[in-house]
Amino acid sequence: RDLKPDVVLEASGNVSLATVRTVAETGVDLISTSALTMGAPPVDVSLTLTVGD
Repeated sequence: RDLKPDVVLEASGNVSLATVRTVAETGVDLISTSALTMGAPPVDVSLTLTVGD
C-alpha cells in the first residue's frame, strides 16, 4: 500500500457474515460477499415476448 496508495484493495471469496469483520480488519477497501443472496429462497420468474405487427 505504501508503494501504490491509489490502488483499491477488494476481498472476495468465501466471505460470510460470520467472517466479514475479520476480513475488514485486514484493511481492505472493499468486501464482496454473496452470503446475502445465497440464503435467499429461489423465485420462479418467466418472460414471454410477443412480436408485434
